[in-house]
Amino acid sequence: MHHENTNLLNEVSKASKMGIDAINILLPKIKKEDLKKELKDQCSEYQKLQAKANEAMSEYNVTPSKEKMMEQTMLWGSIQMNTLLDSSEQHIAEMMINGTTMGIIDMTKKLNELEQPKAKEKEIAEEFIENSQAYIDMWKNYL
Repeated sequence: MHHENTNLLNEVSKASKMGIDAINILLPKIKKEDLKKELKDQCSEYQKLQAKANEAMSEYNVTPSKEKMMEQTMLWGSIQMNTLLDSSEQHIAEMMINGTTMGIIDMTKKLNELEQPKAKEKEIAEEFIENSQAYIDMWKNYL
């Protein structure tokens, strides 16, 4: 049980870090201030969730797993390729919707794998999903 719960928290931490990294790669490409603000707001939410997950893991004396260099490189390359020819608001919104949706899918799978997740860990994962869904709804306005 302990291992399952730390895996769930690690997934929240990892998914949040991926979102933070993606946004930090995208931000310099954005010219419009309203779009930058939306990205910064979402990044801030990811940072809060990552901190919550990391704090909860520390209660188990577990540290978050390190992001693999290959994952970071692939993320960077993917964003560079996706924005090379099109860095319009619509395209950025579509990229954010797609990335955020992948995070929701992965988190939902992790939650469904657990027989009885602890309330705190489940709450953090569900908060990630709910916040992500709210951001998807917001990004739809830019399509």
